[in-house]
Amino acid sequence: PQPMSIGSSGNFGKLNFEIAVSRYSPDGLRSAMSATHPALEAAIKEQDADQLITYAWEPDADEILADLKAKGLPPTPGAAYKWTLPESARQAQW
Repeated sequence: PQPMSIGSSGNFGKLNFEIAVSRYSPDGLRSAMSATHPALEAAIKEQDADQLITYAWEPDADEILADLKAKGLPPTPGAAYKWTLPESARQAQW
């Protein structure tokens, strides 16, 4: 289903609002009263992420699942993070 456009349809390009707002915002998005739904949707689409996110544990996913299955545990997302800390971080300082 198409998303609903809730709220004001904006008045950019109508009446006198275009004159004032267009001086600092050519698309009308910098003013709530002048922002239109199509302009807002286009601006959001322009900012969409174009990279695919991958996780550090993904190469080991089969091993993680096999280990959990061998232990009789349900699958859980992710894996424990393997911290790399300097040796001094493990020494108590009194």
